[in-house]
Amino acid sequence: MKILFALLFLPLFLFGQSNNSECQIQLDHIDLLLNEKNPLINPKIIDQNTISQKNITEEDLKKEYYLEGDDQIKIGSLYSKNIYRESDQLICFKNLWFPTFSILKTNDDKFVALIAENRKLNESDFLTFIENIKKTAELKVNETNRYTIFEFDFKTYQIKIRKTKSSYRSESSVAVPTLNNEEKKKPSKIVDIEFLIINKTANEKHLNWLNKNEE
Repeated sequence: MKILFALLFLPLFLFGQSNNSECQIQLDHIDLLLNEKNPLINPKIIDQNTISQKNITEEDLKKEYYLEGDDQIKIGSLYSKNIYRESDQLICFKNLWFPTFSILKTNDDKFVALIAENRKLNESDFLTFIENIKKTAELKVNETNRYTIFEFDFKTYQIKIRKTKSSYRSESSVAVPTLNNEEKKKPSKIVDIEFLIINKTANEKHLNWLNKNEE
């Protein structure tokens, strides 16, 4: 796989041990991801031969006008772990887990963002995560036609979560989710989320690419 050798693979213990024995990569220590030139990835994933690499070019940006040769102007690289099963706990952050991920990097191999997806996450786990992160950072909630977007701002990075709306219908309010005792007793619903960790050094083009799917 082209350019794959440029990745630096360090042992899982650098992330800290996960409480979930099935989780392959624990992301609780985000600074390790931001401060290294290359992202820290469990070498076991490479053994599975499932990481792909794609060049991101000017043609991938959401622009009003495109020029000839835009597809040749590289603005970064995207490394992705292809999904095996929805139940795979490949990456974990706090109490959330994800079966697939992508890492966006600059042309000089510096971390820009991690994008992870889970289409079958228990809503109770999601609400618990939101409640816990609210203790350390202010929550902002925005609405688009397709998503409810939760944002947390930290010193060197931002966490953004896009929660897909049922049937893409607009919701009547932008309520901050809470989890009361009665809700904890109810059977959990399934939600579809996209989880992003974005380095604050990301430039306008990288942010444009990350935000282009918001409606």
